[in-house]
Amino acid sequence: TAQGVADEKLSDLGSLIRQRLKLDWTVERQADAGGMSQRTFARRFAETFGTTPAQYVARIRLEAARAALEQTRQPLAQIARQCGLGSAETLRRRSHQSFRVAPADYRRRFGTRKSA
Repeated sequence: TAQGVADEKLSDLGSLIRQRLKLDWTVERQADAGGMSQRTFARRFAETFGTTPAQYVARIRLEAARAALEQTRQPLAQIARQCGLGSAETLRRRSHQSFRVAPADYRRRFGTRKSA
């Protein structure tokens, strides 16, 4: 039963992070949100998602930034702040690492023509 409760809390964590992208999602904060000790959280997290908590948060933030690039005309700096990436430079660096293309180029290729 305890395992099921922990898994449910971990499943809900992604939604919580998406709702509050700007927060500093440390392992401590994530463990608190999951109602677990940091050690238990880290172990269960790796078992459940096959990645680290930091990589998981980074992926969620980048997914949100990608959606904003596709659906809005907001400036890169604004998207970066809203998604918890901090700066346009961080967004550029992460975009290049993950998508192999700069955010502006990604927007040109996949974005809609909607306004901010």
